[in-house]
Amino acid sequence: MLYHALTGNESLPLQSGETLEVLPSVDDQGALNVGDGTTDMDVKVFLGSTAEYVELDVGNSRVNLGADDTGIDLVANGATASANMTWDASADELVFNGASAIRPKYEIVNKTASYTITSADFGKIFTNRGDGDAIIFTLPAASGNAGEVVEFYSVSDNDFSVTGTDEELVTLNDLTADKVGWATASEKIGGGFKAICDGTSWLMIPYGTETQTLTITSA
Repeated sequence: MLYHALTGNESLPLQSGETLEVLPSVDDQGALNVGDGTTDMDVKVFLGSTAEYVELDVGNSRVNLGADDTGIDLVANGATASANMTWDASADELVFNGASAIRPKYEIVNKTASYTITSADFGKIFTNRGDGDAIIFTLPAASGNAGEVVEFYSVSDNDFSVTGTDEELVTLNDLTADKVGWATASEKIGGGFKAICDGTSWLMIPYGTETQTLTITSA
């Protein structure tokens, strides 16, 4: 077995057409380790320019795909022809091609007492199933939470409302609401809200039929 200690900047040149292979003596046995979890080093594979590379960044414990403000495409192919998930660096967007798609599975959280939403709750759907009394969900301040979404749905015949920081809710004909909810008898079950933060306010999209009465509270 050949051991070679690296000292400074070294290279292992290959002639044109040559391939470097690392093969175990027995199939599916052994391992190729870079570092040991204590003494480690960055690994960088260049893809045509100094700004286009894949880097195992030890210092930041992450994988970098290209330099900041340059980036490279990343393609994850599926089992069906032309089905893939592509991070298109030039367009700054994630694209699903062919038969590929996002199929989200939401986390449903049930509460039977008033509750304050935290950053760990973004993306979840909250219900009041089994609740025997009025319940209030409180949103965090809009500042610093642009783009975050959380949803609420009433499955109990009790008052159901969502509140926020002073005057930070936007809803039907009201840019500075404090609280929105469903509080009219026989019109509570099936009501709900999708709350979308734009960094200044929470945009409250009500779920309900035209026969349900939306209750809005403003200071």
